[in-house]
Amino acid sequence: LVCKRWLNVSTPLLYETIFLRTHPQVHCLARTLLNDYTLGQNIRKLRIGCGLGVPMNKILRFAPNITHLVIELVAEKEEHIIGLGAGLQAINPSKVVLIQRSMPWYNRRTLPLVTELCHYIPKWTRLV
Repeated sequence: LVCKRWLNVSTPLLYETIFLRTHPQVHCLARTLLNDYTLGQNIRKLRIGCGLGVPMNKILRFAPNITHLVIELVAEKEEHIIGLGAGLQAINPSKVVLIQRSMPWYNRRTLPLVTELCHYIPKWTRLV
């Protein structure tokens, strides 16, 4: 820390764009937002490369101001997707990007995620 003024300026910028690549990052961000839920108000752009499920639900519920959501359609286990709806219901992004890997065996595992997204995308009123 340099000073409290710098902390007040830099914290919102630090949380504006988040890229979650690993499961530990997802759990760490969920734990951080549980400790200080106001940090989630700063998240505008979220890219999810892994770690769906309960921790992601918490992140999405604490980050209602997300405008850009990028989801890589990767699911190691189908249970990682169960219950994601509560988090998707809490946001209303203006841009959504889905990235599909070319490996065909991912299709079966990502189908529940795509189904869940298809349920909530029509409810997001700010999509352009």
